[in-house]
Amino acid sequence: MPGGVVGSQVGQAVESLSKAEKVQRYRQFAEEALTQATHAPNRELHAGFVVMASGWHALASELERDTHGTTSAQPAQTSANLD
Repeated sequence: MPGGVVGSQVGQAVESLSKAEKVQRYRQFAEEALTQATHAPNRELHAGFVVMASGWHALASELERDTHGTTSAQPAQTSANLD
């Protein structure tokens, strides 16, 4: 069962946040995924966590664009080396 109870609880918790708080939370999720990537036991898991981090950053950037009314993409920035 994808997501499960934990996934629905996270979704409900995020849903109640302001847009600015959601952006901050999405960036936090991205950083956590990158941290997991650095500890991944193999390349496949590392790559999966990097893709997950990229998705969270993309969501944050999209919400920022919607919030600020801009149309140009803002590049996602991370503090971890993705290679």
